Amino acid sequence: MKRIHLILCCLFMIAAAATTFAQGSGETLISNATILTASHGKIENGSILIRGGKIVAVGKAAEVKAGPGAKEIDATGMFVTPGFVDSHSHTALDSVNEGSLSVTAMVRMRDVVDDTDINIYRQLAGGMTTIHPLHGSANSIGGQSFSYPLDRATFDSPVVTGTGGCPHSGGPVPSLESRHSKIGGTWYLDLTQAPAGQPVIQFLNVGLPLSTPFPLDVVFPGVQPSCQINLSGQSLFSVASMTTAQGTKTFTLAIPYTLAWNDLVLSSQAFCFDFFAPGGLVTSNGDQMQLGVDPAMSLLNAKLRGKFSWS
Repeated sequence: MKRIHLILCCLFMIAAAATTFAQGSGETLISNATILTASHGKIENGSILIRGGKIVAVGKAAEVKAGPGAKEIDATGMFVTPGFVDSHSHTALDSVNEGSLSVTAMVRMRDVVDDTDINIYRQLAGGMTTIHPLHGSANSIGGQSFSYPLDRATFDSPVVTGTGGCPHSGGPVPSLESRHSKIGGTWYLDLTQAPAGQPVIQFLNVGLPLSTPFPLDVVFPGVQPSCQINLSGQSLFSVASMTTAQGTKTFTLAIPYTLAWNDLVLSSQAFCFDFFAPGGLVTSNGDQMQLGVDPAMSLLNAKLRGKFSWS
């Protein structure tokens, strides 16, 4: 019991010490199609295998097979082509020209995107997958453009996997991974491969990215050298819980639908008790997720519909 108290005290000292340094996995098979590959000619009676949202095989129907339980789409008499990318687009932009200045390098196209624009869905129906919205012709320098995937009608939330994990007594390194989220949604943080049925503390940085890793044994001697701290000590919060019998735990956080959380970075790392490991403690990798960015015009539309708070 004394050792447990010592470990808990040392874990909460980490915050002070730190300041010193998609889609499911199912398969879909599109079969019997005429495939226009763009780079490898035309494939008659071809098939495309999609796994986990990614194309993993393209070829003749006899050569491309799916596993049991796969969803199959019969594309007999149909053509399949790569998705189109529009490298110069004004789709869904509320405004693209500034009449008072020739050089407007301070503006961003993403701030005037309306992701409720019906033209997004019309372009999707025509095979467009991604657009590159640019400023209009009135400005010699019109500001920052960006790439906009039309199949989302909102922005991605980039996830970065950091370092710092070390193996527990059962072998694997605990794995921590965020699911994509955005303001108004729920952040799910999945811990897997952790010691089974043991206490775990999740440390969370709000608004700060992962930091440069440094050894955990600086503040807690005796742990494995590969156990590292991947977080800054500023704006640090902690949540204590228990892993399941399978060594898993999902942490959740409701994200307010407010402008203050838009674009915010959340970084996290799990510290797992393991009394058979050196020092009785192991760490997961660091995880960083930037909340999905809603375009400014979409936020304005939501405000007008009474669904959004500026606070």
